[in-house]
Amino acid sequence: MLNKFFIVTIFVALSSFISTESTGKLFVIDSPKSLTFDTKEPLKLSDFKNLLLATSGFPVDNEVKWNGLKKEKSTYFPRATLLILLSNNQTDDLKKEFITIQEDTDGHFDFLQSSTHNSDSSAKFYNGAPSDDDLKQIDCSHLSSFHVIELTEPSVSENLLRKLSKVFSDKCSGDLVSYLLHTSTPIRARRQTISGNVLERSIVNEAVFYSDQYPAMFNLIFWTSLILGLAVFGISYSMWNMDPGLNTVIYRMTSQRIKKDQ
Repeated sequence: MLNKFFIVTIFVALSSFISTESTGKLFVIDSPKSLTFDTKEPLKLSDFKNLLLATSGFPVDNEVKWNGLKKEKSTYFPRATLLILLSNNQTDDLKKEFITIQEDTDGHFDFLQSSTHNSDSSAKFYNGAPSDDDLKQIDCSHLSSFHVIELTEPSVSENLLRKLSKVFSDKCSGDLVSYLLHTSTPIRARRQTISGNVLERSIVNEAVFYSDQYPAMFNLIFWTSLILGLAVFGISYSMWNMDPGLNTVIYRMTSQRIKKDQ
């Protein structure tokens, strides 16, 4: 009797532990034809973070072990990525198929800011739905850009999501992949602070930071120019001090006296 009670207690504890695992939903609102997503394959939130970077051409620390993404062109990367974040919002009228998200990590996406640092890329965060002025200032001129929108409205309609995706798609000439991530846990994280830092940094310094390839390119150009310069100097110095002789074409052409052939 005691053994049965002990087994039942362990079973209940394990069941409660498994049931407490949070799950979310990932909707792919819009994507290029070269990217195909399988909604039947569950995805970890940590793998989704790496997937955001990998699909935009950024290196990732850990390999993404998810078979739900198929790429027709391995060298193609969308120029812009739109990520809409929802937490405990109502999206009853959204009838699209979704990917089950296993929330194995926090819902912070401030890593996008550090990943795009020192590169021709950008990451912009919005608290709430962007205003008309914000939508007019969307910049897709970078090699790749991330636009993260955290909606705080109590009810979000599918029309609003479609509108946001269409505006960004038109601004980026259709070269866009847009996601909607709905989680059961709060996802708010230093969004306003990051946004302010990005704006301040863009005003103070608009120059593009040098890439990691700068030392190699500098050495290549410097040593090539130095060798060519020394070669030209050596050839010029040798020709300047060369004795042409008295009966050569160079002597006849450079002599100030007109010589007659005997």
